[in-house]
Amino acid sequence: MVSQLVLVRHGQSVYNDENRFTGWTDVQLTAEGYEEAVQVQLRTLGAPELMLFTGSTTRAWFAWVSLTSACRPESS
Repeated sequence: MVSQLVLVRHGQSVYNDENRFTGWTDVQLTAEGYEEAVQVQLRTLGAPELMLFTGSTTRAWFAWVSLTSACRPESS
């Protein structure tokens, strides 16, 4: 069995858009950042196994939620 390591960073934040350093400041994602998170979600649909870790910022949490919802099995 071959394993893959996939690293995902949160989407574009408001500070990224303003070319400012974010650091630990908890800033929101831009509309583009939300779309980027959705695109990651679509690319991971049906992944057989994922181990996810996230930071405590809102932007990191949104990326985590996008990934976890992509991995839920469809209910029949």
